[in-house]
Amino acid sequence: MARRVILLFLFLLFAIPHSAPCQENVSFGTNRDWRSSVISDPGISTKCKRLIFERNEKIKFKQKISALIIRNSELQREVPPNKISVKKKLVDNLKKLRREQKLVILKLRTMTENIIKKGCPGIEL
Repeated sequence: MARRVILLFLFLLFAIPHSAPCQENVSFGTNRDWRSSVISDPGISTKCKRLIFERNEKIKFKQKISALIIRNSELQREVPPNKISVKKKLVDNLKKLRREQKLVILKLRTMTENIIKKGCPGIEL
């Protein structure tokens, strides 16, 4: 059965003559879409996918830092006043988190600018 299918495929492949394209196939009429004639470089799309993936990962990281800042603020409100060392550690941690958040926002802005400069088609920012 499989042998018959292969033979039929080979027969159809070589038996049907290949004709030159007609004028109506070359024109961008109703038969062809303009996107099918555009040559796209797979290297560019791969690079764009990688850049967008890295940006999305950085956005997830930014959201995690924001959640940690909120959590830290809630913990600071709940810590009893006599726990001075815990309160100090939470304040120091909050400063580090805010610094990291500013850094992530800067990196995100730079990554977004790079994606736009690279000319990635169809980006959704």
